Amino acid sequence: MDWTLEKIELENFKFFNGPFEFPVRGKNVLLYGENGSGKSSIVWGLYTLMESRRKPVADVQKYFNPGDGQHLRNRYCQPGDPANVRTTFTPLIAGAVPKNYEISLANITTQVAADDFMKYTTAAFDMFNYRMLSEWIYQKNSRDIDLFKGFEKDLFKYLYFRRSYIRVDGTSAAPDGTTAEEWWTYIKSVQLPLTKRGQVNRKTDEYSRFMTLLSDFKAEMEYILMQVEHSANDMLHNDLLLPNISLVVDITDVPFNLLKPGCLKYKDGKVHSPSISVKAHVVDGNVPGWSTDIAHLATFFNESKLTCIGIALRLAISDYKLISTGDVSPVLCIDDLLLSLDMSARIPVIKLLLKKAQNRQLLVFTHDRAFFETMRMLICEKREDGRWCFYEMLEKKNTAAGAAPKPWFHPTQTYRDKAEYHFEKGDYPACANYLRKYCEQQLKRLLPQNLQLVQKTNGEVIQADMSGLIGKLASDFCSLYEISIADLPSVSVYRKRLLNPLSHDDSHTPVFKAELTGAVTEIDRLKSIADSLKTICEGVGHHRDEFAMTVSNGAANETIVFDVMEKWTSVEVAGVRYYKDVKIRVISSTTATVAAQDYDSLRGVFNTVSTALGLNIPPATPPAMESTIINRFSGTALTAI
Repeated sequence: MDWTLEKIELENFKFFNGPFEFPVRGKNVLLYGENGSGKSSIVWGLYTLMESRRKPVADVQKYFNPGDGQHLRNRYCQPGDPANVRTTFTPLIAGAVPKNYEISLANITTQVAADDFMKYTTAAFDMFNYRMLSEWIYQKNSRDIDLFKGFEKDLFKYLYFRRSYIRVDGTSAAPDGTTAEEWWTYIKSVQLPLTKRGQVNRKTDEYSRFMTLLSDFKAEMEYILMQVEHSANDMLHNDLLLPNISLVVDITDVPFNLLKPGCLKYKDGKVHSPSISVKAHVVDGNVPGWSTDIAHLATFFNESKLTCIGIALRLAISDYKLISTGDVSPVLCIDDLLLSLDMSARIPVIKLLLKKAQNRQLLVFTHDRAFFETMRMLICEKREDGRWCFYEMLEKKNTAAGAAPKPWFHPTQTYRDKAEYHFEKGDYPACANYLRKYCEQQLKRLLPQNLQLVQKTNGEVIQADMSGLIGKLASDFCSLYEISIADLPSVSVYRKRLLNPLSHDDSHTPVFKAELTGAVTEIDRLKSIADSLKTICEGVGHHRDEFAMTVSNGAANETIVFDVMEKWTSVEVAGVRYYKDVKIRVISSTTATVAAQDYDSLRGVFNTVSTALGLNIPPATPPAMESTIINRFSGTALTAI
C-alpha cells in the first residue's frame, strides 16, 4: 500500500459536541474506551464516510440534516452548527501530497468518479463488530445459516467478479458491470418478453441469455465463496486452533419464475434471492462415527466456537476484497469483537489480527480493559509497538445540568510512566502501587501461562498474586531455562514494600524513596529480560517446526529428529541466551539410544544421548545443547533463530 490513514476528524457527529480529532498517524491503533465515551462514534464516522462513496447524495446528506429523522448530528449542538466527518490520508511516496475527504450537508468529496484512490480504498475498507458478527453466524437451531442478505447489504458493492455481465439483448456492460452489486441490480431489473397469457416467454433469445446470466452469477459467486471457504478453514486450523472443524460455504441456484402461491400453473416471473449456506464438517473421536456434518451450527458449537467461525469467515471475506498495492489505503476496523470469548480463546484471535496488520492498517476498539492489556502485551512481545498508537478514552464527568458529554482522550501511559509521575510529585504510596503493577506486568510477560496459576487447597486454580509470581520466577522459571537465581533481578527484595506500601508508617521518608528508586532499577532489568523473550516455535507440530539434534564424540554421533509439543522460547540474561526445556515427540533416531515416543524434557533427551556417547565422562564435556539443534525445514541453527 502506498497510503496510510493519518487522522479522523468529527464535528458535532454522534457523541462529539464540537470538533474532535482522532490521530491515527499512519499507524495501527489500539483504543480502550469506556461505554459511552465516544469510541464507537469514531468507528461509525469512518464507516459512514467510506460508505458514502456509493450512496446517493441525499442518503449521505440526511446524516447531517437536523430536520431529518435519521440524522447523526450531536444532540446538544444547535441547528446551525456545522456537522461533518473528515479524513486525511498521507502518502508513503516521496513528493505526493496528502488526500483529504469530507462528508457534510453541504460538501461530499468522496464521490468524484475519476478518484481511483477513493474507489479502491473504500473497496478495501472493512469494519465489523460483535453485533454484525452475530447477525451473520447466530441463527435459531431450526434454521440454516443464510448469508445472502448480509452479502447483498454489506459486501456486494465491494466484490469484483472476473468479468462484466452480458445484458439480455446480447450487449456487454463493460467496462462497468464487474461488481456483484451491479450484476445483482441488473438481474433484478430485467423485464423479459411475455406470452399472451402474461407468462415469461421461454422461447425468446432474451430468456435464454437471462438464464445464462443467472448461471454465470452463481458461478462467479461460487468462485468467490470457494476462496473464502479455503481461507476461513486455513485460519480455523492454523490460527484459531480448531483443526477438527472444516466449513463448507455454498450458494444455491438463483430461483426464478416460481409458481405463484396457491397456483399449480401460473408462475410469478420474478427473481428470488438464492441462499448462501454455511455448514461444518467435524472430525472428533468423542463423536460416534468419528465425524459428522453439522447443518445447524448452533446445535453443535458453543458460543466461543461460533464466534471463531464467524471471525474466520469475515476475515476471509476481508482478505478476498483486500487491495494492498498501489494507490490505496486499506483499513480494517474492529469494534468490541470478542465479548463472548474467554482469555484463552482471545489470544489466538489477537495473534490472527496482528497477522492481518501486516498488509493493512488495523484499528481495534474495545471497552474490555483485560483484552486491551493482553493485546498490548502481545504487540510489545513481538517488538511491534513502534507501529502502533495506544489510546484511552473516557467520558469527562460534568455535573452541570444539561451539559454535553465530553471525551477525555489521551495516549495510554505505561505503569512505569505513572509510577515516575507520582514519584516526581512526592506521592510515594501511589508510585509504589504502580510499580507493583509494572512488576506484575513484566512477570506475566516472562512466565509461561501455566506458571502464572496456583492451585488452592480446595483444588481451585487461580491467578497467582505477585508473591506467587516471584516465587515461580525463582523456582520453576529458573529450572526450565537453567538460569541461576543470582543472575536475575532482585525484585523479591522489594516485594513486601510493593505489595502493601500503605501499611507502612514511613511511606514518605527518604528511606522509602530510596527503596522505590532501587525497585525501579530491578524491575527495569526484569523488563529487559522480558523484552528479550523470543519464540522459537509455537509447538503445534507443524512440519516447519521440525528439528534435528546431532551430537558427536569423535567418529561416534547420533541424530534425533523431533517435534516440539509446546511453545518453545528463549531469553537473554546478562548477555547470555538461555533456552526453555520443552516436551518433544521424537520422530526418528539414528541409533537405538532414544526411542520414537513422547518425552517430557528435551534437555533430558540431550543428556541421555550425551551420556551414551561418553560426553558426560571427564575429561570429555558435552557441547551446549542449543549448538546441536537446527530447524529441519529452514536449515537454520537454533542459536540463529
